Amino acid sequence: MARFRCFFFRHSLMIFIILYITRFCVCVATSSNHVIKKRDEAFECFNCSEESTELCQTKGNITACGKGTNTCFTQIRYHGGTYKVKKIVKSCILRPSCEEKMAQSTNEKCQQKENDFDCTTCCYKELCNKDAGTLKITSNQILTTSMVVFTIIFHFHVLR
Repeated sequence: MARFRCFFFRHSLMIFIILYITRFCVCVATSSNHVIKKRDEAFECFNCSEESTELCQTKGNITACGKGTNTCFTQIRYHGGTYKVKKIVKSCILRPSCEEKMAQSTNEKCQQKENDFDCTTCCYKELCNKDAGTLKITSNQILTTSMVVFTIIFHFHVLR
């Protein structure tokens, strides 16, 4: 019986390593889009101005930024009492302008305006603001979580 447990333990460890390497390869492959660009192509950011993150994701679009612009911007206005999203704006912005908006914030990235809070983030990779403000779960997160759960369950089952 001990040999049987040892055999399954080794195999489950090998399966975990293979799945982890596969997940890493998928991450590298999926994160490389928009990295290789021609010199004449413009920097791109996600663009929207809506009352909710859901509307922003569905009605928003990818936009080419102006020449010299290489910063994406997200600003979310939260209602002061309920902290629900009142407005979300995503666009291209010049880096100094974005950093100035963030510097005006009193609490890390958020600034109180009347009863509301404006939270600003700047990012410097193409389309880096597309999922900002959302709770989107990626396939990589699902794969990693399932690998960990599988390993824990398998080890408890084999080592019982």
